[in-house]
Amino acid sequence: MIKAFEILGTTVVSLQDGDEVGTVSRVLTDRSGRTIGLALEQANWYDPVKVIPFEFITAVSKDVVMVENVSSVFQLSELPELLGMVRSNPEILGLPVLTKAGRALGIISGYSIDENTGKIEEYSISKPGESTQVGVIPADRVIAIGNKVVVVSA
Repeated sequence: MIKAFEILGTTVVSLQDGDEVGTVSRVLTDRSGRTIGLALEQANWYDPVKVIPFEFITAVSKDVVMVENVSSVFQLSELPELLGMVRSNPEILGLPVLTKAGRALGIISGYSIDENTGKIEEYSISKPGESTQVGVIPADRVIAIGNKVVVVSA
């Protein structure tokens, strides 16, 4: 398991030729709790967003992300299904966490993923405005991830 923030800023390398193909700027997730891809840093704000769908990633660590070759990198606009997922799935960091009984637990401050499957395994919880982690919620306790809130079982 690796924390999503450990992947940010990581170099992406092609196995085919050993060349650097980019640097990870964002972990893209969906509402079912899986990683759908990685976005790469843009040189300029007007450059197209480049992404690597998770199925094209051969290895993930806090040191490097490996892909088969440079053709594993796409412009987000070339992948309508992924583009639709990115547009319809909010960034989960900062979302409030509520139990199904309505008790506020804090906000999502991070999450850990399985490096092989991309499945989110757990979510870190902090108090709003603080960086200290106050708890961890296993992913199997998540009932729903909405645009404004995450609901978990008690």
